[in-house]
Amino acid sequence: MNNARYGREADFARYTYMLNCWLLQTIWNHNCRISLAACSWRFRRSLKLGERFAIRTRILGWDDRAFYGEQQFISCRDGFVCAVTLDRHHMAGMSPSEVLKILYGKQVESPKIPEDIHRLMESNQINRERLKNEAENDPKSK
Repeated sequence: MNNARYGREADFARYTYMLNCWLLQTIWNHNCRISLAACSWRFRRSLKLGERFAIRTRILGWDDRAFYGEQQFISCRDGFVCAVTLDRHHMAGMSPSEVLKILYGKQVESPKIPEDIHRLMESNQINRERLKNEAENDPKSK
């Protein structure tokens, strides 16, 4: 299994998860959008050709603009977590809290967002600032 296939399988699993819990339908029914805005991968052990695996997808929390999730690629042979991705799913058109309120009929509080998600967002902010500074100092970008 190569890195591109991990991403492809993660996309299918993520959309299946969001469809199964009616998150996508709720978003689409209100003319809103959700898109993968950031992700970070950790590869722990290769999955061998033909090795069966499962993908565990879950939402870890949310803020006013995004859902944060995790996906684990788990070997069916021994239960080892072979790869993990942390994701940020940006919402456009309404907040995650509004989506969940519509879906469940009541306000739902986010669980505490894990430290590794905060670090991922810090890394994205540092990268955003660096790229902005490079663009400001590059005469070709003006």
